[in-house]
Parts: sequence; C-alpha cells; structure tokens
Amino acid sequence: MRHRSSGLAIALYALATAMASAGCGGDGIVSDPGTGTRTLAVQASASYESGLQGASFDVRVSKLGQAVSGAKVAVTSGLGMVTLVEGPDQRYRGNQAGWPDDGFILDVEVRDGAGKLTDSLSASVRVAAPVKLVRPSVTAPFDPHTLAGGVLDVVWSGPAGDRVRVKAKDFEPQPFSPDPLKVSIPAATFNKPEHDLEITRSNTVLLAGGAPDSSFTSDYKLKTTLIVANPFP
Repeated sequence: MRHRSSGLAIALYALATAMASAGCGGDGIVSDPGTGTRTLAVQASASYESGLQGASFDVRVSKLGQAVSGAKVAVTSGLGMVTLVEGPDQRYRGNQAGWPDDGFILDVEVRDGAGKLTDSLSASVRVAAPVKLVRPSVTAPFDPHTLAGGVLDVVWSGPAGDRVRVKAKDFEPQPFSPDPLKVSIPAATFNKPEHDLEITRSNTVLLAGGAPDSSFTSDYKLKTTLIVANPFP
C-alpha cells in the first residue's frame, strides 16, 4: 500500500482495516517504503516504553545537510492522527495515548512561501509488537548458581521483530537480527539482589521517497526487574 499525503492518511488506514476485516487480503498498516520527492533526509521513530501510557514520535527532517523548518509532519495509526510540533532544535515531536495493533503512517510535506508543495514523503512501518516475557518470572526469585549450563534463558513471545536489543547490567550484546525470541545470559552477570532487564523490539523501513539512509522505525521497550536469590559476589 502506498500512502501519498497526510490528507489521505486516515482514509487509507480505514480502507486497509476494512479490507483486513472483510478477509480481502489486507493486513492493516504494514511496512511500506512509500513514495516522495527523494529530496528530504528523514529519520523518524515511533517508540513505546512499558509502564508509560503511550507512544512518542521523533522526526528529523533535513535537505542538503540543513535542517528543514516549517514542515508539516504527521503520524497516523488506528488510534488517530498526530500532527507533530517543531521544537527549538528543529526536530518534530509528538505523543499518542496507547500503542496500536498494526502500524504507523508517516507524512511529511514542505511548502514554499506561496503555499506550493516543494518536497514530500509518505511511508509506513509495521508496529513492533509488545514484548511479553515467557520466562523467567519477574515475581519469583532465582538462584544463578543453580542455572542449567550456567546461563539464564530469557524468553519472550512473538511475533518477532526485525531486530531486538537486550541489556542486563554488563550484558549488552550487539542487536540480534532477526528477533530470536530468546537470549541466554551468563549466570555470573547476576551479582545483585535485583537486576534490571531491558528488551527492545524494533521494526524499520528504509524510505524510498527520501534521500539515502532515510528510515522510519517502530520500537517497543520492555523494562522490568528480575529478583536474584544468592547473587554472585
């Protein structure tokens, strides 16, 4: 599905949802590199962190190495459309309550002093599914000295994303691609009674309508704490 302007974003979303509901082969909003004038360098993100109440959007727009001011930047999902606000750093930001089930549509428009459209970009990214731990339990302590094979297997549910990052104190390997839905953490990592764990699932689409290296990413971060009995010294 190609998304061509912010004026059509909600209508396109409604059409995609209707097709999916009717069994017509639609999947709602999916990752689509989109269209555009190929003149804008755009780095966009839609992010969610567990424990918070909604998504946050951050979009950088530049042209020929210079930040673009005064653009119209909008993100649309099944939860509605958000027109982003330009900050003093010339980045466009906004928030939306909740986290949608399918994806986000990004629309960027730049007009000259006479109101003529000079630059544009439109694309979409599939939402990163919420990260839900399968094991270990976050309420039951575990003893790292008794772990089979000397590792703690951390498992989370699908659907898998394009990439996942895992951080547990000093354990922070390179991002996994694709999302493996599982990682093994050395037992000796757990040297405190409580241990923070972060798992961030991401989906990214490269933007065909933008300058090289333009991208739109959806991130979902789980932040939780594991309880360690008899931690390593």
